[in-house]
Amino acid sequence: MSAEWYQSNRAKVLADKKVYYAERREALKQKQRDYREANAEKVRAKDRERGRIRRADTEQVLVQRQRAKDWYYRNRSYALEKTRAARLMKDYGMTLEQYDSRCAAQGNRCAICRRHSDTLPSRLVIDHCHDTGIVRGLLCDDCNMAIGRLGDTAANLAAAYSYLVKFEDGVQRIA
Repeated sequence: MSAEWYQSNRAKVLADKKVYYAERREALKQKQRDYREANAEKVRAKDRERGRIRRADTEQVLVQRQRAKDWYYRNRSYALEKTRAARLMKDYGMTLEQYDSRCAAQGNRCAICRRHSDTLPSRLVIDHCHDTGIVRGLLCDDCNMAIGRLGDTAANLAAAYSYLVKFEDGVQRIA
């Protein structure tokens, strides 16, 4: 099998391999178990050689962990920004620039209560439809939690509004 042929037929080869292994999964696993059992010492030696068997408290691992922690603390704002960007993209398909432009379009205010983001304890959160995934707007935590607890439905929100109007000024109004 030449490299050129493989590249031109890669999808078919991978599909065929998938079918082959799916049909023979249990038999192949059993064959592997039998081999490992029959050649236990040889397998252990190879595992050690490849570094598969490691203790979590080895000096090398501890040094690597410490280096990673040191890097994180030196570059904390960069790391947090990268994490935030990755999360926005993964959860909402949105870049940081898109978030910032949406925020500016809303005047840096919650889309419901209109509180400015500078007066809030945390940044505006992305409100989205849980069924379709469509982003509706940016809200403060309080408004986002409120509509979430009302089941994200206009009917429940209207019922809550009607209820509050009945008791406006502390007096119950009977319709």
